[in-house]
Amino acid sequence: MKKKFGFIIGVLILFTGLEIYLMYSEKVPLSNHMYRVISGAPTVHLNDELLLYQGTFVIDKNYLVSYIKSDENIELYIASGIPAEMRPPWIFVPNGNDLSYRYSIPKPRFSY
Repeated sequence: MKKKFGFIIGVLILFTGLEIYLMYSEKVPLSNHMYRVISGAPTVHLNDELLLYQGTFVIDKNYLVSYIKSDENIELYIASGIPAEMRPPWIFVPNGNDLSYRYSIPKPRFSY
């Protein structure tokens, strides 16, 4: 019983360490992969970089403007009013009706 408990604690420590390493190295953590798969959102790469999944949101289609196509040939959208020279804070993939999947470009935690 003690060996099982020790093994589980060891795996949790390794998983937490890997999550922290991925967050600070501008990569998408494993927990975000699981969240995206459970939500049914598509995998989206932009310039060979995997985008960070942020959730499903209700957004009016008139609010979105076509942005660019992803590496998987998925049409990506941004919020209207964002200047062309600015990196968009969020990238959207419409999912029928008023639902959209929201993504962002990974960046180090606590960076401004």
